[in-house]
Amino acid sequence: MRHEIVDFLASIGISRFEFEQLNEKVCKAGLEREFLEENWFHPQLYELTQGISCFYDFKVNFMEYLAKFIGNMKGTKKHIVDGGCATGIDISFLAMQFPGHKFFGYDRENALIAAAERRRKNLGIGNLEFSVETHGRATKKIPPADLLYTNGALGSDDGNTAVEVGKLVVGICRRVRSGGSYILAGMSEGAGFLEMQTEANRNSIFLIRTDIIGNFGAEIAYNYLFRVRPQ
Repeated sequence: MRHEIVDFLASIGISRFEFEQLNEKVCKAGLEREFLEENWFHPQLYELTQGISCFYDFKVNFMEYLAKFIGNMKGTKKHIVDGGCATGIDISFLAMQFPGHKFFGYDRENALIAAAERRRKNLGIGNLEFSVETHGRATKKIPPADLLYTNGALGSDDGNTAVEVGKLVVGICRRVRSGGSYILAGMSEGAGFLEMQTEANRNSIFLIRTDIIGNFGAEIAYNYLFRVRPQ
């Protein structure tokens, strides 16, 4: 599966490079203005940064983790949701790998979802839908999830405290059906996990396990697997 992931990323123009090469890559892509303005929601700049070695290695590891997790889910026609999907890289790959399931991606940024939708059409993925939403404001377009995952999409880099992240976890888990699973992943969202766990447990969510899926530079990447209690 790892080779398939790397090949897929290469096919959409994402290849691994060291951080020191970022300025060169930005200039070559003509994205100097977006970079200086730190416009990380610009689809092309976002995808370019996914090639930075620490992000790239984490993405490959996480996509492989998700593929194995989905492959072990019993039954067909499961609803799998990527919360904060950006340009839909991860979930596009997964939807193509598992045509028997239905996939959904949402993000708060219109430009990112527009780019995700273009990719879906270009690749001809029929079991995938995208919509513009936030974690706390769901629409009827996305049904309750059998599996929902977020990857660096809880705003810990934006200054959210562990308790605030915990509240986001609770809100996200309202999107998950009773008995379903939520995977929280990220390179910086492990901070303050005890507060997060306590907040979650008050709302009928419990932790199944914590996995460390890699050590990338100075960052340790975590996966927290939650299960929503049957009501």
